[in-house]
Amino acid sequence: MNLHALRIFTKVADLGSITAAANALLLSQPAVTIQIRNLEKELGLKLTKSKGRGIQLTEEGRFVYEQGLRLFHLEGQIEDKLKLYVAKEEKIHIATSYIPINYVLPKYIANYKLMYPNIEFFVSLGNVKSVEDKIRKYEADFGFVVQSNIGHEDLYFDKLMEIEFAFIAHPSHPLANQNVSLCALSKEELIYREKGSSTRDLLEAIFYSQNSKLSIA
Repeated sequence: MNLHALRIFTKVADLGSITAAANALLLSQPAVTIQIRNLEKELGLKLTKSKGRGIQLTEEGRFVYEQGLRLFHLEGQIEDKLKLYVAKEEKIHIATSYIPINYVLPKYIANYKLMYPNIEFFVSLGNVKSVEDKIRKYEADFGFVVQSNIGHEDLYFDKLMEIEFAFIAHPSHPLANQNVSLCALSKEELIYREKGSSTRDLLEAIFYSQNSKLSIA
């Protein structure tokens, strides 16, 4: 594959415009157009279609764009790691959801820093989808989530530990300090995480397995 053409196509997809991409890359618009057409011919795929004054990716174009992003993120990561290697330094990028970084990872990061004080940690915080995206694009070295049903073919998942969850109620609540069925809980309004959160997905799956549905406060 012509990586030069792929890089140009990725920039066009980023900016949504051949004109903007040409300006950013210091190329002429015809040169950018030719490179995209050559890439389409090489791959045997239609990558873009017109949309007003800009362009829109086809389904195939979206796939090629995502793979191009991964490739060029990896290229940048290799360059950064080579610089750190030469400087005898090291950085570890972690992508994580909220529960691991608040309740699981701090002690491990602290212990690792004690053993290797010159290592720097950088943490990106988000939901499961954002963690997946950062790993797939090589923007992070490791990802930590509570649970994932993604099972993406490009990713490897390994279970590290069990985490206990608890329902919290005010002491005056009728269900406080009682053993309560999921059916009874499903009739209560609960406050929980946003859509896309693995914790919420897990909770909804547990209730669904008992033919119950969560009520949103």
